[in-house]
Amino acid sequence: MHRNLIHILSGCLFFAALSGCADLKEINSFALTSHQVMVNNKNISYGFFEFATDSSYIYHPYPGQLLEVDCNCASQKKLDAFTSDECQVTANYFARLAVFTDPESAIDAMPVGNALAAGSYGGVVVTSEETTIMTGLATAVSDVLTSGYKAKKMKLFITIYHDSVQPLISYLKLRSAIFEALLVNMKDFLTKEADSLLTITSKREVKWPILISYELQKKEIDREIEIYKKREQDFETLIKAGDLIYQNQEDLKNKDFIFKLKTVVNELSLNAHPK
Repeated sequence: MHRNLIHILSGCLFFAALSGCADLKEINSFALTSHQVMVNNKNISYGFFEFATDSSYIYHPYPGQLLEVDCNCASQKKLDAFTSDECQVTANYFARLAVFTDPESAIDAMPVGNALAAGSYGGVVVTSEETTIMTGLATAVSDVLTSGYKAKKMKLFITIYHDSVQPLISYLKLRSAIFEALLVNMKDFLTKEADSLLTITSKREVKWPILISYELQKKEIDREIEIYKKREQDFETLIKAGDLIYQNQEDLKNKDFIFKLKTVVNELSLNAHPK
């Protein structure tokens, strides 16, 4: 009888352990999907550097010499590298979270470069608050698997998300919105210039190359605008998910919370693994 009681209690403890891990299943899905989303956003090819080089001739369509359209775009290149590092350190956070919620998750955290000094880079301001958050998050992610982390468990990850990850994602979203606006302005300028050139000439052999050049450039800009709209949507969804987890950190098994988090993960999955 005593032995049977031990078996029953052991079984109860086993299932209790399983149920204790069940509340992390959806958070693991969130971490894996969010990691892929941030890696995808890190690897966007058209950034401030490419925009600056294009702007140097698009906004100076009648140069007297090539020197007038040469672009000194070193600051924009630094801004792109910093933005990429912000995406990477955020991806690293989700990699650590994925491993915590499922030790079998095989995701490595990649090294991150140094934070950019606060200042203006090609007209875009990087604040001291942003650089401080970036530096602190890079340190926190590298330290999060130390012995002290195990005692705090999930709450440590939620705190890091609320204090560092979410603010950094908000900066990334803001910068994406700024970039999208720059692209829209460039498209409007191109349209006006093309209209003007078509108006001042009656020769078909001149109109045709103007039209073709305009359409090719417009399609490229429209493609980039769409990418940055999706980028902003990604960041907004991540922010929404972070709020949801933070507000429910005391009851991660709540069925309503789990359903809402599943919905958010499904939204993210569309851009994490595009067709």
